[in-house]
Amino acid sequence: MDKSQSSTLEVIPVNYIRPNPYQPRRVFTEESLAELAHSIKQYGLLQPITVRKLAHNYYEIIAGERRWRAVCKAGFTHIKAFVQPAIDEDSAVIALIENLQREN
Repeated sequence: MDKSQSSTLEVIPVNYIRPNPYQPRRVFTEESLAELAHSIKQYGLLQPITVRKLAHNYYEIIAGERRWRAVCKAGFTHIKAFVQPAIDEDSAVIALIENLQREN
């Protein structure tokens, strides 16, 4: 990843966002998504997701798929996201690091 390029914070329609095929987390329980969706409805999204730009105004999640799913479940139509310049290999590494740095 070119470190000289920085990310920008944008508000993106949730239906223009695609999951990351390199997502290390494969299971998203309905119970935990419902709890997070409730929290987001009550307090808002505290941490924006991170995405990269794809063709035709679409984006791919680098970090935050669970938050994106919960925002969708909560009925929101847009989400705050850091748009990060990244290639496939960067996306896989960042997604793995983001998951390893969390406890669960």
